[in-house]
Amino acid sequence: MQIFRHQWQPCALPPSGGVSAAALRQDELHLWCADLDEPGGEVASDELLDESERQRAAAIADSVMRTRFRRSRVWLRRILASYTHDSPEALQFDITSHGKPGLRSQSPQDPGLYFNMSHSRSAWLLAVARADPLGVDLEVPREVTGAARLAERVFTPEEREALAEASAASAAQRDAVFLACWTRKEAALKALGDGFSLGAASLHVGAVADEALRSHPRHPSRTFRLSMLELPWPGQGACAHAPEIQRIECRWLVG
Repeated sequence: MQIFRHQWQPCALPPSGGVSAAALRQDELHLWCADLDEPGGEVASDELLDESERQRAAAIADSVMRTRFRRSRVWLRRILASYTHDSPEALQFDITSHGKPGLRSQSPQDPGLYFNMSHSRSAWLLAVARADPLGVDLEVPREVTGAARLAERVFTPEEREALAEASAASAAQRDAVFLACWTRKEAALKALGDGFSLGAASLHVGAVADEALRSHPRHPSRTFRLSMLELPWPGQGACAHAPEIQRIECRWLVG
């Protein structure tokens, strides 16, 4: 069973126009990460956003959060456009009833592109693949004082037992185990497309990177694997991806 090792290669943001399609095989997964507070001189241009994105940005009162949102959407468009034959501003998105985004229209020359995105404070993570399901989640270190109470609602009995053992050791271990399990569970539920409405406590993911083949009891035919991610900063990350993924390439956006 393959355990993926993640070596993040610094790279520049793809240009905003005139790009040819980037190579992405059916058995590959590309991960992109960035710090939304350190754009390295790259300015997020509203010209690449659609009207709904501009309205969402304008409605964010906090200037830091507003800038993070704009950058995340511009970077998403520019990266996805590097895999298609469309310009960043031409990309259109659909949102499922449970909030999972996807590309609405793709060129007949380049079908089947899936993505999923997550952020925690200024940390930003994007997964791109040609195979579904796909889900990603990210958490920077934080204190989880209500871990036991929340675990009663969303963790399996085995996961709650692991959390209790960690809590007895120290608050730091409690937080690490909770966030590791939480990111794995959220990545899996996002991959399946139903989010926490699917029933988080029915899906056992644990907090250990074992790459086991999994499915949810309500979606037994939709199998996936979970990869714990070795991030370039402190924190927890996880990606749920199709079983046929054999290679994960990691790219770190720098100015």
